[in-house]
Amino acid sequence: MVTFYDNRKQFFCLFEPITALEFLLQPLVESLDYIDRQIWLAENGCHRNIVTVFDEFISPRNLALVAIKTRWTPNTNLKDTSKLIASTY
Repeated sequence: MVTFYDNRKQFFCLFEPITALEFLLQPLVESLDYIDRQIWLAENGCHRNIVTVFDEFISPRNLALVAIKTRWTPNTNLKDTSKLIASTY
């Protein structure tokens, strides 16, 4: 175990900067994930909404994506999702 520590001691100084970078980028990546899921649900004919489940200070992962499947009609044009995506924001 001591040799493992000694062989990798030079990398320990990187832990704090990498953790700080992760802390800064995590909200952005999670937001992009929610947007991607909302677009997919819109393309598949679902009504969707992001709901705050509890206080953000308890946990930063306090959001839930709620979706309701709508009835599919043959006249629905799923290729033109720009209106659906714009209504999300």
